[in-house]
Amino acid sequence: MEGNADVSVYSDSVRKNIESIPQEYLDLTDDELAKKVNPNLKLFELKEAFWQEIFQAQEAGKVMTVSKIYNGRCSRQYFYDKVIGDPLRMAWIMSPLTPYEDATRAALNKVTSRYSELIDMPITTKKFKKIDGEWIEWEEVDPKKALVLLSVIKNLEDRIKGTAVQRSVNVNTSEPKGASKAELDMDTVEEKLKELEAKLGGGSDSGRLGSPEVLRGISRTSEAEIRGIGSDSSNSSDVEAEWKEVDSSSKERS
Repeated sequence: MEGNADVSVYSDSVRKNIESIPQEYLDLTDDELAKKVNPNLKLFELKEAFWQEIFQAQEAGKVMTVSKIYNGRCSRQYFYDKVIGDPLRMAWIMSPLTPYEDATRAALNKVTSRYSELIDMPITTKKFKKIDGEWIEWEEVDPKKALVLLSVIKNLEDRIKGTAVQRSVNVNTSEPKGASKAELDMDTVEEKLKELEAKLGGGSDSGRLGSPEVLRGISRTSEAEIRGIGSDSSNSSDVEAEWKEVDSSSKERS
């Protein structure tokens, strides 16, 4: 019942309430206690805080500070009267917490053991129709059952092969804050491109980024954007045309 707790860390009030727990409660399993107590979220918070304080007191080699358990969660009177003062609730609180990973793994194993039932489940359903006074029976695939089977198959594939992870790179093409127009020259553009190529890991795409045609196009575009700051929107079409020209010439050379 007391799990791995060192009884020497209990305060006098906690020890007194533990000793008053009837034997019939001590003989119950954790699940049986939980069913009888039917704990709400507040009780789960208090139980978590109770065990955290026990572990911290054990590490520090001192007696637990009970106020750390209920402060910010409930009143002192409620904690002493309705929580540890209730033998059934006290018995439930004293049942050790199951680590999250262990509880999740156990639940997953239980669910996995039922996969075979779903895989073996028929996905067809019987249909009946009266034709010329006679009832005709046939089977057809039930879409709902088929979706359940597909979901099971996908879950199994994800567990065996691992779920695919999508990775993306975001490139900010706007003018950096605090950067002057003079800084946006050819050398700066080339340096930024090299940094980007290093992050991307090289390859054919990075070679294309560093090609003379693309570099000249970026340089012209940067200058055009600088000249166009504060002007009308006509410059944006010229810039877009230059980009298309550069991209087209690069494809022809590749």
